[in-house]
Amino acid sequence: MPGELWGIGIGLPGPVEFESVRPIAPPIMPGWDRYPVRERFADNEVPIWVENDVTIMALGELRAGIARGWDNVILSR
Repeated sequence: MPGELWGIGIGLPGPVEFESVRPIAPPIMPGWDRYPVRERFADNEVPIWVENDVTIMALGELRAGIARGWDNVILSR
């Protein structure tokens, strides 16, 4: 349905720990080490994905961009 929020995706410029889904010493975000980003948005009652920004860019290219249809993709920024 148009206009209905079904999920939130957040890309962070630095490493994201897989299990805790929290940033780990992000180099350009002082004070955000282990900040509970997903929990901050949890009141929305929709799934929330938090990942490294480059990983999200690669997934976007794989799904809807220039890498669509390829089995292996390398993204360089």
